[in-house]
Amino acid sequence: MTPIGARILNKLHVDSSAQARFDVFIILDQLSFSEWLLGAPASIMQNIEFYIGINTIENYIVGWIVSFGLISTVLLLIACFSTAGKLALNGPAQLKVALFVLLGASVTNNALATKTPVLLFFISCLYLVYSTKATDDEKVGVK
Repeated sequence: MTPIGARILNKLHVDSSAQARFDVFIILDQLSFSEWLLGAPASIMQNIEFYIGINTIENYIVGWIVSFGLISTVLLLIACFSTAGKLALNGPAQLKVALFVLLGASVTNNALATKTPVLLFFISCLYLVYSTKATDDEKVGVK
């Protein structure tokens, strides 16, 4: 019952924008097994508004599955996050936590355009931490 508690309860309200984020998963129910693997045909892509009531799929993972299929989506995710994953997993625990937070935020945020520069910034920071650690180890004589 504090002001911060009131703000948290206020944020739990589901508005039309938040409802659209949930409704986008309905289109996955419309896909057959082969469409799941290889992507949806043009007819489903043209009738997205009919199936889910909105004219675009904002969630990039759902959009990739519908457009390209599950196989290509997995390859795209690997391509996007493999460098960051390797750098974070070879680094200290803080980098692992940062990668986990980035992945969680990217799944819940719909705008891929905002994640692209964030991913570049994240990989740059990981590289700097990793290279700084390597030069510090060289100064101490650790291999």
